[in-house]
Order: sequence, then C-alpha cells, then structure tokens
Amino acid sequence: MSELAQSVQTRAGSIMVREASADTIERLGKLFPRVTTMENPDTGQRLTALMPVHDGQVLQGFRTGYGWHPPEERAGLEKAMATIRLRIILAAKAFLDRAFTGVLMPAACLQGKPGEGMQLGELLFLRSQGPLERGLETKPIATFEELFGAGATDTLMSYVLDVSAAWKSMGGESMPITDLEPCPSDWDGVQWQADIVLVGSTIFLIRPELDVTDPFLAALVLAGITDIEHTPSVLFIQPPPA
Repeated sequence: MSELAQSVQTRAGSIMVREASADTIERLGKLFPRVTTMENPDTGQRLTALMPVHDGQVLQGFRTGYGWHPPEERAGLEKAMATIRLRIILAAKAFLDRAFTGVLMPAACLQGKPGEGMQLGELLFLRSQGPLERGLETKPIATFEELFGAGATDTLMSYVLDVSAAWKSMGGESMPITDLEPCPSDWDGVQWQADIVLVGSTIFLIRPELDVTDPFLAALVLAGITDIEHTPSVLFIQPPPA
C-alpha cells in the first residue's frame, strides 16, 4: 500500500485517502479494456483514464431495473440518478464484509431513449475471481459466469441485496427489481455514472481531484468506510472516428 496518505475531513467525519497502489492500478486493468494516462488540456494535470471501450473491446455490465416510467418523467429520473449513486455508496461496506476478491464498478443507470419508457437501476461491471466467502450461495447462471467470471452470479445477487438493504436502513422507500440482464457499457439508450471501483477489499475513488465537500465522500464515511485509495482519475469513452 502507498505510503502517501492524507486524512480528509468530510461533513460526516474523517476518511484516510491513500495514493492508489500499483496493485490497484494493475487490477483495474483486469476489468477495463484499457487503463492509461491522459493530460487534462485545461490544467496539464495527469489523469488515470479508465476506458470502458477501447480498440473494439467493450466493458460488459449487468443491469438492474426498478420499474418502468413514461417519457415525460425523464427529467425527474435524471435527477434521481444521484439517489441511485448514494444507494451504491451506502452498500459498499456491507458488500466488502462478504470478503470480495474481484473487481467491481457499480454505476447508477438510466435505461431508455428520449421519447421511450425508462428504468432507473444499477449497471454493475464485474470481473469475479470466485464466489464470496459470505455470499448468498446462489446457483450459478451460466451466462453470468461466462461474461463476468467464476462466482459472478453469487457476487451480483449479493450486491443487489446489499444495495436494497442499505437503502432500507436509511429509511428509503422499497424499489422492487423488475429487470436483471447483461448490458454493455456502450449500449444505445443507456446512460450511467460511477463514483467508485471495489478492488478486492479496497475502494478506489474515481475523481479528477479530491473535494472535501463531495457528498459521496461523506457517504462513504456514513457507510463505515474509513480508508480509500485515489489518484486523479476519470472514466473516458473515446469518441468514434469521424
């Protein structure tokens, strides 16, 4: 683990932020088609770029959906994605307590093109390395195991349960699951946002810079997370060639 660390004071309390270790960066490369560095053209800052799409390779995900909504509710659902992002953060500690060993990037997701019906949910990008020590012991589904690795079914179902339980513990309304399906990161009609990557027992924060007022940093503290890794970083989807 990196020796470079700082204690950051959030509205919910302090959290130790360490520079991302070489092992963390290497393992991120097991999930993303490419992990590289790029320069911010405005500041000259060097950023770790996590690329979900690269050279014909596309990061595959697992989409959950919580009911369908009519097109006229789109603006409200786009704002509600912040709520899904919060649910994801609040579930992190409970999920890590299951002894996760793979790499998982959970993202808030809105599925549906403008003018069509829509669903809010999560889009879970996973590279599993075996079943959880304290998972649900779910019967493996061949499609999930092939796409995301051995033990993926148990990992995905356990995480979905932890997201629901975390939200209920905070007084949130129940959101019954209506869809569970594979979904590539570049699927037309799907937009998603991610804040963290779970790399084994480590949480990597995706941010170009640290901000003590970041509400999701405070949410990690509320979830019981007191130690994370970070390096200036972005999710970068390269535009298609002209």
